[in-house]
Amino acid sequence: MQYIDENEMGQKSRVPRLSMGERCFGKDLSNFRQSKSQSQTQRIKFDELDQIDNKNNNNPQLVSVYAKDIYKYCRNKDKALDHTYIDKQIEINYKMRSILIDWLVDVHHRFNLVSDTLYLTIYIIDAYLQQIQISRNKFQLLGVSALFIASKYCEIYPPKLNYYSDVTDKTYTKEEILEMEGKILMQLQFEICFTNQHQFYERYQQLIQLDQKSYQLGKYILELMLLDHKFIQYNPSLQASSVLYLVQKIYKKSQNCWPTYLEIHSQYNENQIRPVAKEICQQLCQAKVMSLQAIQRKYSSPKFQEVSNIQIQYK
Repeated sequence: MQYIDENEMGQKSRVPRLSMGERCFGKDLSNFRQSKSQSQTQRIKFDELDQIDNKNNNNPQLVSVYAKDIYKYCRNKDKALDHTYIDKQIEINYKMRSILIDWLVDVHHRFNLVSDTLYLTIYIIDAYLQQIQISRNKFQLLGVSALFIASKYCEIYPPKLNYYSDVTDKTYTKEEILEMEGKILMQLQFEICFTNQHQFYERYQQLIQLDQKSYQLGKYILELMLLDHKFIQYNPSLQASSVLYLVQKIYKKSQNCWPTYLEIHSQYNENQIRPVAKEICQQLCQAKVMSLQAIQRKYSSPKFQEVSNIQIQYK
């Protein structure tokens, strides 16, 4: 399969640029300064979005009645992190961060935890390291303690404490994990509620109605991005938007990979998404030759549609 940036081959027509207030979800499209036909077209697309939400009324987990309000709240909590923080650390570096995350993906998969647990774990690690110096021999303890916190927050039945000690081959005791848990929570002032890229991806893919294989490919790409520190400089919503855009490009689902109603809802236009999508695609093309292969192995199974086995050529 190929990723081809069609916009470099010729400039396409664009929808009019909207102010932030006009792009706010739920704004009446009749206020836009456009031709009548354009306004009607956008109104139809906007109604399609409402229709998709209405189809989910029978699924209580999707709480479709409150979906728009939840999304607005998530956007208010949406923020990027400092991607250069490890430059200030003395004993750890970016490679060690990638190794730790690769190991955590394996542990997360072995424990059969939900996706949000993994993303919250990585957020806790990054947020803590931006504030505190940590020694090399306590780095894995930070990782497993962050997973312990995240699983208690996200899981219905979180693994028992002794499992976390066992998974480190008893390098760290239960008492050490509990002590580190306390340090993390005190340093973050118990502020661990944040919106992650997986939550935004779930929302966007429901609206664009991806098939199962495309959906799993997007999840695979999102997890690959966790390994590279540079992506934390982008808001989670922008990461999710860029991944969805890339998946659409790879599978060439349609000529318009970022429809108008999704632009209005996400508040990102194609010009904002495309540069990030290019960075993501470059990493995706290198995934098979990376030394860290936990995510590659995970998504090569039939459960995940074997999406890590697809061949991507970047042009």
